[in-house]
Amino acid sequence: MDHLRAVSHNQLSAVFEDLADHALVGMTIVLDARFLYANQKCCELFGYLEEEFIQLSPFDLVVDTDREMVRNRMNERLCRETTTSEYSFRGVRKDGSIIDLEVRGTTIAIDGRPALATSFVEMTDTRRAIQEREHQRTMAAHIARERDTAQRYLDVAGVMMMVFAADETISLVNRQGCEVLGYRAADELLGRNWIDVFIPAPKRLEMRAAFHSFLDGTTPAVEHFQNEIVTKSGEERIISWHNQRLFDDSGKATGILSSGEDITERCRSEESLRSSELRFRQIAENLSEVFWITNADKTKVEYISPAYETVWGRTVEEVYERPVAYLEAIVPEDREATERRVKQQAEVGYDVEYRITRPDGATRWIHDRSVAIRDEADCVYRLIGVAEDITERKAAENRLFELAHFDQLTGITNRLYFGQIVDAAIRRKAAGAVILLDLDGFKKVNDSAGHAVGDLLLRATAKRLAEVTPPDATVSRWGGDEFAVFVPEGSTTGSLAEFIGRIREVCAEPFFLPRRKVFLTASIGIARSPDHGSSAAELMAHADLAMYRAKAELPGTERFFTPGMKEEVQREIDLEAELRRAFANAEFELHYQPQVDLATGSLVGAEALLRWRHPERGLLQPAEFLSVLEPSPVAAAVGDWTIATASAVAARLHRAGRPLRIGVNLFSAQMKAGGLTKTIARQLQENELPPELLEIEITEKIILNQDPATLVTLTKIRELGVGLAFDDYGTGYASLSMLTEYPLTRLKIDRAFVDRMATSVGDAAIVKAIVGLALGFGLKLVAEGIECEEQAATLRLLGCHEGQGYLFGRAMPINELLMAVERAAGCTPSPGFVPAA
Repeated sequence: MDHLRAVSHNQLSAVFEDLADHALVGMTIVLDARFLYANQKCCELFGYLEEEFIQLSPFDLVVDTDREMVRNRMNERLCRETTTSEYSFRGVRKDGSIIDLEVRGTTIAIDGRPALATSFVEMTDTRRAIQEREHQRTMAAHIARERDTAQRYLDVAGVMMMVFAADETISLVNRQGCEVLGYRAADELLGRNWIDVFIPAPKRLEMRAAFHSFLDGTTPAVEHFQNEIVTKSGEERIISWHNQRLFDDSGKATGILSSGEDITERCRSEESLRSSELRFRQIAENLSEVFWITNADKTKVEYISPAYETVWGRTVEEVYERPVAYLEAIVPEDREATERRVKQQAEVGYDVEYRITRPDGATRWIHDRSVAIRDEADCVYRLIGVAEDITERKAAENRLFELAHFDQLTGITNRLYFGQIVDAAIRRKAAGAVILLDLDGFKKVNDSAGHAVGDLLLRATAKRLAEVTPPDATVSRWGGDEFAVFVPEGSTTGSLAEFIGRIREVCAEPFFLPRRKVFLTASIGIARSPDHGSSAAELMAHADLAMYRAKAELPGTERFFTPGMKEEVQREIDLEAELRRAFANAEFELHYQPQVDLATGSLVGAEALLRWRHPERGLLQPAEFLSVLEPSPVAAAVGDWTIATASAVAARLHRAGRPLRIGVNLFSAQMKAGGLTKTIARQLQENELPPELLEIEITEKIILNQDPATLVTLTKIRELGVGLAFDDYGTGYASLSMLTEYPLTRLKIDRAFVDRMATSVGDAAIVKAIVGLALGFGLKLVAEGIECEEQAATLRLLGCHEGQGYLFGRAMPINELLMAVERAAGCTPSPGFVPAA
């Protein structure tokens, strides 16, 4: 009910001073198209409980055909076109029945916003009052003019008027009677037996006896009677009758004059109210929550549900007799604060959490909230509330906090919580040090002994660190085998260096694990606050730099962060700038390593490899710059240049009648930049290059690091007729599904497997498996790193198609490649036909 809370109680009281909740007409206040207030009569008219009614939209209560008219009337008042209005509409009750209503409305202001105050009267009552006035005027006119007034009077009456003759026939019926009974005109009823016409068959015998008993004077001369009738359509209605016997001049009873009122809806509403009260009690008494009602100051309990006995462990009789019993159950640590908040918030309803102690000694968490009920004078006279046992929820919240802030393996703080603690200390201007340590040799133990032993080792390390760490310091596991400690200044009994020495010592002590004794050391990096950073992230990054410096220089030692450690990062930044300049100055060039058909020894292709001719350092291999080039902004442009250059070389050889497939390595940045397919297509067109003479080599990194658009791009490239080679297959996480999902044409076996093939059974098996997979999937194969004839022969026997390596030639400039192609074309092919360059 957020729209209710948006209005202050002072404003509500100003409005409600003129509204009586027990008025005989329905009254509502509408603000922002929502009910702000509805009195009891209004809820009864529509058959809703107040809490149900207040949630409805005003238009939920209007039949579809009248909804637009009601909306227009409301807007007229809201737009100040008129301040008051009177109209009627057909309303929809909760049970779906229709009610005709007279409406009077006016516009009021709440918080400076226009609101609609409206009263509702059931049109039946209004008509009765109108018809009574009409009756008085008609009677006077009829008497004066000596006209037959009976039927006209009956027809304009707001109730059913009927005369039942002694022979049980209907001798008179008014229009209202016809309407209620479902007949168009009185002629359809006059002369018919009224008991047979509209009394339900099971009740006719009883009704006939009662009629004649009343008629012959056995019962009083005037009677009020209520019974069910059946309309022409078969609908059952409930009528309240006022009956009076009619006599002739001789005093003989000739019939009964009856006025009847259709009270079906009222009876249904009363039944609905009784059902609602029953449902309320059934619900309240079956809820696991404790539902309660007290007076304003909680000195008297008016109602409390049986769940109290389950939650509090005490009887409801006890709290009825001694309302303070619930308060006495609150644990002493929570009692004073709870009492204070209840008193402070009682006027508006309170919402508190506290703990109770049950008679069995168990402690439970309780969430207790109330709503204040006000009288006509806007004074709180009752509190209604619900108390819920939230012990399990509290336990779950604590568990969630632990999951979010503590490492589940070791029980110490995790990286996130550690950062929050350090940042909080920095905000307090508290100096301290972040100590980051990495366990040297842990990976070897974890890999050889298994993760279970590794986990034991991590738990033991965390325990040792916690034991030597001061109480106000924080120990954290960062993940893997890295731990961090934040030591506030002055928290150690000795110097920081002495504390770090203790850390190193406890990490160096032997770890006694199942069936083994393990020795480790710790490489440590330290960053001080505030000298080395103004945030947790900065301090941890600097401690990380120092730790890796220690690990690189001498594992098992510590290093304090110095600004000089950032120079290496700066060198990478400088190298990136140089690479930008190198591309602008055309310092990159391609060298080509031959690829040979292992079966025939023919030169069938070459891989284009990037080189950098540095103006000062000479020709640089990719290992000296590629790691910086790949993530740099210029990578995509360099990759496009590589494709263009290699395409031009392949076209040149093709025009010379020496077709040779050229493979080009792809950068991840080219995928991210987009337009790769257009770039390749343009090069094919501009160079008039057959697409089968160009091959794009992709790595696992390109596939794993890209989004699903990667597959679309590679598919389009393959549709151009360009080959797709998977480089270094088997060295990473590439799965078999990639061989079917991606439109590959060739697999390249990594040089590491080829190199160890003769000495490692495992590597030989891997090579054999890769060859089998490629052949099974219909892919061509190139083995990299072939340096001797024995390797070539083995691969040839396995079914590998092509080879690449020093046995056939090193990577060479374009002019040497052209010479090699010419030599290959003019002589008998042999494995060593290309001299090493």
